[in-house]
Amino acid sequence: MSEEAKGARLANTQVEYASHDQPARIRSLIETAAPGTRVVVVGHSWGADTAAQIVDRLAREGRPIDMLVTVDPVGPFLSDDFFRRVRAGAREWINVNAADRNPSNPSNQIAELGGQYGQRPQRFASQHFDAPFAHGDFEAMIKRILPDGRNTLYERILGR
Repeated sequence: MSEEAKGARLANTQVEYASHDQPARIRSLIETAAPGTRVVVVGHSWGADTAAQIVDRLAREGRPIDMLVTVDPVGPFLSDDFFRRVRAGAREWINVNAADRNPSNPSNQIAELGGQYGQRPQRFASQHFDAPFAHGDFEAMIKRILPDGRNTLYERILGR
């Protein structure tokens, strides 16, 4: 994420940035949101796995969020039960799979070591699509036109 996007203020939108190793901070941001606030959690790589784990816990508490966006998630929790709980914890779950698996790309090598979710969420996410990018191409993936052809993932995240 670009530096200017961290903590950005858009019209009627507050953007907060947290690292994959800050699940307590992410959860606190969700829990302290004013009632009626649209909550969207976006994560990439290990951050997507952290986001999915948080949404899983919130689902178990009966507190779903509005939208979860996982961009080429990497992590160890890949059971169908986990994916069902993640889906239950978000009114909408969009999963992006980085389909460029060129093994000479360093970001793909790192993602492979971490355990990419790959196609596994396809049966569970509200929307799952492959993007023709390498694991590290986050910006390109969120600027990609969604399969419905109407808007980009970034626009969808912003509720447009």
